[in-house]
Amino acid sequence: MTENVLTVTFHGITTGGVVLILGIMLKQHKIWTRMKDRLNILWRKHCKDTGDYFEPLENGNNRF
Repeated sequence: MTENVLTVTFHGITTGGVVLILGIMLKQHKIWTRMKDRLNILWRKHCKDTGDYFEPLENGNNRF
């Protein structure tokens, strides 16, 4: 069966919307990751200065 122009247009709009939403989610994830990494760096420096035990936001995954 052949699709008419209206159906193809709706498919294109839907696909574009899904790609847009995925792009926004990826961008937000990158922002969160940078904030988390920066907070870990600041917290590690604070713990080093005070002599406290450092536990990163990743619940003990000490990669620093």
